[in-house]
Amino acid sequence: MIVWKWRLKFRPPNKRCFGLYNRRIQGVDFGFRDVIYITGKLCFPSILKFRASQEIAEMFEMSGNGNKAIIYRDIARRLKDEIPRTFSDNRGMLLASTGKSNQPDVWSTALAVYFGVLEGDNLDKTCQFLADSYKKGTLAYKGNMRHILTSDDFNDSTAWEISLAKKNTTRTVRTGEHQQLGLLCNCKG
Repeated sequence: MIVWKWRLKFRPPNKRCFGLYNRRIQGVDFGFRDVIYITGKLCFPSILKFRASQEIAEMFEMSGNGNKAIIYRDIARRLKDEIPRTFSDNRGMLLASTGKSNQPDVWSTALAVYFGVLEGDNLDKTCQFLADSYKKGTLAYKGNMRHILTSDDFNDSTAWEISLAKKNTTRTVRTGEHQQLGLLCNCKG
């Protein structure tokens, strides 16, 4: 029963869409969507689709349905080939998408390493680049992994953030305004 439900969630809306995810084909790139706008083929959900196809194949195999397991293993194999070919930059980082927001994405890259999407020279290059970035201080901030390296941070033509203000702009706070802002965020000062 559970395998049947997984297959319903996994199945794309038409038979031509068994490849990479995009926004029109059930793709969700991040859990938060306040100012995020991503277009084109999406890396993170395509990696999740790779993992899901492996798990569905394993469940079919365990239930004695080897023919269906072969189908889902084939989907995983095709995604494993297609993801690095579609999203890799020359350093080994994976881009978040092929459209708006095609910035190198730490979370997609790390997930691809963890799930075994990358292998061989691609894996070695990616892992070395991530390790070097961590040592340089561009990969993490106060113990948390960034979604974009500080060296790649924000590009007006590729960024997924949409804002009326330019990046790193400031405005002068009027006298007394800081107290009003403090009340709004329950701060003292």
